[in-house]
Amino acid sequence: MTRCSWLAAVALLSFAVPVPAATLPGPPSPTAPVTPDGPAAGGRLLWSTGDRLDLIGDLWADLPVAALGDRCGLFVSLLARTAIEGTSGGDFELNLQVRDLDYAIDLGWRRRAAVAGRPRLSVFAGQSGKEKVDAPGQPYVRYLAVGLESDGFTRAPALSRNLRWRLATGPVWKEREVSADVFLRGRLAWDPLPSGRWAGLRLDLRVNGLIDGGRFDADWSGGPSLVVAVPGGRELALFAHYQLSDNPLGIGEDAWLLGVEYREGAASTSIPGGAPEISGEVAAGAGEGRIAGIFRLQFVSPDIVQRVRAVLDVEGNILTARDTGELYYLYHLGLERPVRRYVAGAYLYHRSNHRLAEPGDGFTSLNVLEIGLETKGWRRTAQRVSTWTWGQLEARARAGYLINSSFGEERRWHLRGGVRWTVPWTAGGTGPYVLLEGEFGDVERRSYGFGVVPLEGLAFQLEYREDDQYFGADQTAVLITTRYGF
Repeated sequence: MTRCSWLAAVALLSFAVPVPAATLPGPPSPTAPVTPDGPAAGGRLLWSTGDRLDLIGDLWADLPVAALGDRCGLFVSLLARTAIEGTSGGDFELNLQVRDLDYAIDLGWRRRAAVAGRPRLSVFAGQSGKEKVDAPGQPYVRYLAVGLESDGFTRAPALSRNLRWRLATGPVWKEREVSADVFLRGRLAWDPLPSGRWAGLRLDLRVNGLIDGGRFDADWSGGPSLVVAVPGGRELALFAHYQLSDNPLGIGEDAWLLGVEYREGAASTSIPGGAPEISGEVAAGAGEGRIAGIFRLQFVSPDIVQRVRAVLDVEGNILTARDTGELYYLYHLGLERPVRRYVAGAYLYHRSNHRLAEPGDGFTSLNVLEIGLETKGWRRTAQRVSTWTWGQLEARARAGYLINSSFGEERRWHLRGGVRWTVPWTAGGTGPYVLLEGEFGDVERRSYGFGVVPLEGLAFQLEYREDDQYFGADQTAVLITTRYGF
């Protein structure tokens, strides 16, 4: 049995550059050998023309977990959708009124065909649901499903003239706040232009629904996309899709969805000076009766001028509690420049906190303009130091001016920082580390962690959190988390 790496990489927005025609691969040969699946991920930012929502953010990842021979293996598929009712704020302010968080999580087995180009089979269990934000409600369905999809459905190269399709269905075995007997979803995508172009047209049709008795309640969406190929197996698409909404776990209105999609497949590689760099972290943990989850992603553009690049960093957090759960987002948007082994930059930092599936009077937020300096390795999770030295020290320091805050605005200064020390490999191959982080100003939070790194990119961490912005009565948490950095 061989072992596959875990990876979760998602994107809401990215930067694209045209690719010369010679670098684009064509359709796979029917007799081409099968190559192992790698991770694939992407995301969409959508503007809705409906009356109920303004913005929608989609994040997805398809992750191989472990190979079971040469042609089959276990996988995890994740989808998260943030439905935003509106935005508010003036210059340099970002306040998002989140209505709910929709999600789907599948875990199962997938078998590849003996040769490329043949359909592949999957069997999986999953849960699809909706977490209301600042309001009560947690509807979901759990299902067992069988799926068929065209070879390389999520990993096909851009503009390859492939007709790609996917269909999955199965019985619902548990439900909450919704009635359903059968789960069904599918997608059909076609790039009608021949390969070798740097941009082209895609036609897309998607369905996601529940069958209850003889009734099929589904979300149908479809329309054209303008697809731009990006080096490293990535693509950027601008699209206009119309959606008919009848799925009780969907967005709940018929509307045009206009937006941008970014995706990358197994062939993704970093190309200096070309493709944007993508990195991030996914984590899950528990402790003291609480459950925590983190989904963070970062995009760094190619150089704009004089090694200056744009950066977007998005981090979503969930932390449950006995009284009220927490859903909070951290955003960083700015310009930065590498300086030897450091990165210096100027950023807009935003944080917003919401109650998860509990009623509330609204969210809290803060917006800060800041400058900062950090070591180049600070944003990488679960690093290993292979030399017998004193280890590796990474750090971040940022200082800023508070634009606005939900906490009285008594302090206009704002400080954030952290230190991580990773020791060399031990005799057992496990690299321990210590992590300290803090945020100080109008509202404060801090965390302390001790972890081990059994494999590059994978860490197990014991951590303590204390956060003044939590809504719950207990503003501390002790957790054991599993983290994967990419």
